[in-house]
Amino acid sequence: MSRGSENVTQKDATEVIAHTLQTQSSVIKTLDNSETINEIKQAAEIIDNSEGRTVFTGVGKSGDVGRKIVATFNSIGASSHFIHPVEALHGDLGMVSVLRHISSIQSKHCMAILEWSQRKMLSY
Repeated sequence: MSRGSENVTQKDATEVIAHTLQTQSSVIKTLDNSETINEIKQAAEIIDNSEGRTVFTGVGKSGDVGRKIVATFNSIGASSHFIHPVEALHGDLGMVSVLRHISSIQSKHCMAILEWSQRKMLSY
């Protein structure tokens, strides 16, 4: 097995895989608490009780996660769309009729979208 110009042995690969799985497992275990479970439940209820298309946004890794969520939602028949926050601030928000902020992520672009929606009285 090779990685770039380095040779990776089977033992190295096994150690990397084991370390990756242990790391991901420990991170997932940190989410197993009542606060996180309640936040996920609240977000699911908001989305379930909404009419129309659910819009996700994010920058960087959060944007990648948002795009994956949109793909998952659309694959199960839950209409959704991804809007890049910078593009949203330059015209794409015209398609949004209601905006709910259900994330604790507060990037400057996402906060600008939330502030815009509050000025337009679309957010609650």
